[in-house]
Amino acid sequence: HLVQTVETRDEVHALLHEERYIDLVVPRGSSALVRSIQREARMPVMGHADGLCAAYIHADAPASLVVPTILDAKTDYPSACNAVETLLVHRAHLASGTWAALVRALVAAGVTLFLDDELLAAARTAAPDGRLARAEPAHFATEFLDLALAARAVGSVDEAIDHINTHGSGHTDII
Repeated sequence: HLVQTVETRDEVHALLHEERYIDLVVPRGSSALVRSIQREARMPVMGHADGLCAAYIHADAPASLVVPTILDAKTDYPSACNAVETLLVHRAHLASGTWAALVRALVAAGVTLFLDDELLAAARTAAPDGRLARAEPAHFATEFLDLALAARAVGSVDEAIDHINTHGSGHTDII
């Protein structure tokens, strides 16, 4: 009848040997942390694989929701397995101002952005001195677990879903 959240590795290690009191462990964090807990635990562990999570910003998504949602999904706990690692932006936002507002917010929060050529060109006016770099194909297969984000422009929800199905881990994605 108790849910306990632990934060330090020493606390985790001690609890993983309390199988007479703990029925199930649900770890949250990096893949390395989950594997370590799975090896050490004396009770069942509901673990996961990598969390290569993506977010798609639909053409009609309002900036008032986009900016705080994506900012939180990347910066609240960037080393968690459910932090967004790939951002798919509908091209409609390049002209609407939503992309520029999002770039400014992410750069101000210390996020390094790995962008396709289309997004990079649009981002340079919003954050000319920001943490912007050209995305390589490997960036879209990377679980950064840090304040880094790969982003590319797409023309439709179907294109975003195709990208997610091709590159994602199936852990946590948002549209």
